[in-house]
Parts: sequence; C-alpha cells; structure tokens
Amino acid sequence: MSKRQNGEGTIFQRKSGLWCAELTIGYEGRKRIKKSLSSMDREELLKKVNEERRKLGLGLPVLLESNSVTVEEWLDEWLKNYKEASLRAKTIDLYKTVIEKHVKPAIGKIKLSKLNAAQIQGIYNGLAKEGKYNMAGKTNVVLSQALTMALKVNLVPANPNTACVVPKKAQAKIAAMSKEEQALFENACRDNVYGRALLFLLQTGLRVGELIALMWEDYDEDSGTISVNKTAVRVSAPTGNKNKTEVMVNPPKTQTGERVIPLSKRAIDIMGKQKNDESKNTIIFSSAAGTMLDERNLRREIANIASATKIKTHLTLHVLRHTFATRMAEKGANVKALSKILGHSTIQMTLDVYTDIKKDFIKDTMSLLDDNECGNSTVTGKGDIAQSQSNSSD
Repeated sequence: MSKRQNGEGTIFQRKSGLWCAELTIGYEGRKRIKKSLSSMDREELLKKVNEERRKLGLGLPVLLESNSVTVEEWLDEWLKNYKEASLRAKTIDLYKTVIEKHVKPAIGKIKLSKLNAAQIQGIYNGLAKEGKYNMAGKTNVVLSQALTMALKVNLVPANPNTACVVPKKAQAKIAAMSKEEQALFENACRDNVYGRALLFLLQTGLRVGELIALMWEDYDEDSGTISVNKTAVRVSAPTGNKNKTEVMVNPPKTQTGERVIPLSKRAIDIMGKQKNDESKNTIIFSSAAGTMLDERNLRREIANIASATKIKTHLTLHVLRHTFATRMAEKGANVKALSKILGHSTIQMTLDVYTDIKKDFIKDTMSLLDDNECGNSTVTGKGDIAQSQSNSSD
C-alpha cells in the first residue's frame, strides 16, 4: 500500500456529533505522523482542514464552505496542485483543452457537491453524437481522476462518474499500405529532407516524434544503429497565448521506448545522403534553419504524395509505422524482436495493433501445407480410411 501524501486524511463524525479529521502531516521512517482536528460544525472543520493543507504547502485555498465550490473551481485547483508537477507538458495541454472546451461549458457552474451522473453522461453522449468518441474517452479520464481526488479530500460524498458509461465506436484498424502502394509511395518521395524523413520512418517504424528528435550523436555509423532516447512534442507556449506553440524534447514515455535499432541498408543510405547535406547541424533531419522539422510540414508532404498517387490506403504518418511492422511480419520477423524495435511494452500490442497481414500473404502461407511430406497419398474411399485407422497405433 502506498503512503498517504501530506495533507491527505479522513473526516468522520462521532456518536456525540463531534466532527473529527485526521491528517497525515509527515513521516518518521515508516511511521505516519498525524494531526487531529475537530469541531461540532462540519463546515468549520473543513475550514480548519483546508487551512492545514495550505500550511503544508499544497497551495490549496481555504474553502469557506464545501458546498460553494463549483466544478470549474475544483478542476482548476486539481489541475494546478495535483497534476501539473507530475504530468508531461503535452498531457497538461490535453487536460486543459478537455476542461475548457468540453467540461466547463457543460457543467462548470454546477456546485461540485451537487454534480450527478446524468449531467456527466450528457457530456459523453453529446461528444459521441458529434462522432468525437476519442474525446469522450479523454474527458472520462480527466473527470474520473478529478472526482476521485475530490472524494479523497471530502469535497463530494461519492464519485458520480463511476455510474457513467463512455460510448465507444467500433475500433477501425489502421490499414498498412500494400507492397504495390508502398512502391508507389517510395517513388513519389522527393530527394530532400522531407522525402528522406518519410522513407526513414518507413524503414525503421519510428514514431514521428522520435524521428524529429534524432541527433547525429544518436547515430553509430560503425555499427549501423540508431539510438532512440527522446521524443519531440509540440506544446502550448508558457506565455499563455493559445496560438503560440513550441517544441519540447522529452525522454520516451516508457522504458521500452528507449532502444537501439539496427538499420537496414536502405536506411543507412538515407543517413548517408542526410550527412552529406546536414552534417553541419546537430539534428539529423533538420529544417533549412537548422532546427527540428515541424510535424505539420511532414503531414503536408505526405498529403501531397497521397493526392499525386493512386494509393487507396488513407495515408498518415502513423500508417508508415504500421506498414513497416506489417512488412516485417510478412517476412517472418520474430515477434519479440519486432516488439523491441517498435518500442512496445508488450508483444500482444505488436500483434493486435500494428500488423495488418494482407490476404495474399495469408494465402501464400496456407499453401505451405501443399508442400508437406505427407501430401503424396490420396484417400479413395471408406475402406482406405478404415485400413488407415486399423494400422494406427493411437
């Protein structure tokens, strides 16, 4: 069981009517140091509890009356004091978007203690009706966490989100390009940094953020390997201007995301061309100004290829990763090795999500049965079956 954080505790009422609170204010080794507070009035006790939390440096304001706290007030405090220090900037951006665009307009002014499941369900159903199933799921994540914490600090009697159901759309599997489409795509890639970047994604299965963050120091020319140890993400600038963004470089989300990938001959050729053009820069795939490529420009490049070719598969940057995994699987790659190359945390993820084995390959695989050693005999009738059974030792 994990330790309580400073300021966490419980509030309860004794038979005498006295309201009591026990707060964790620190630890001596594994022993919890507690502080007890009490009052005959619950709201008065809550004032004392919140004042104690504020003294502990949690930054929470004194809530004069728990019944006066609105949903939007709590979400702001929850995000600032419980999440910002532990989440990546990209995730904080996402949480803020969910709260500002989808939660506050719908239920922001409602008193937190009066919030019910039907009001929350209305948000999920409305997003699903607009076809925003993914956003409904993200909104559920935010509200689930925020209301769970509100319950822990005794601002709500129960978490109403637990009674809600998030509508889900049937998962559409991202299709990989066929071999013919891949050939068309490769021929359409320009011999510049953008075309080479797309081809490199197709040869390595890297995530686009991983590719953008690659430095020349990550490339070992002698061994022909690339070290993946960071990822680039675009986030809102700290100025507060929603229209201003900046690129941040973070370590991979998981330990399996950090890996060393052996490069194919074609990938090494791409590195050679890039080195001739960009060796003066620290970034492998850099813009004309020597900065990291903008993912938006890569998306624009792949959209131009889609419109200029007869490729039927819906082309996105992530399709290149799917296509890489599919080609590897079709060639009989060891699934565990492929999982490590892709940076997956489990082999099942590789099997379930990133391979789209084509019908022709499945047909070719089944035809292997035609080449087995037992395929020369023929069964001519019931007598043959009976004779075969009588000769069997099983």
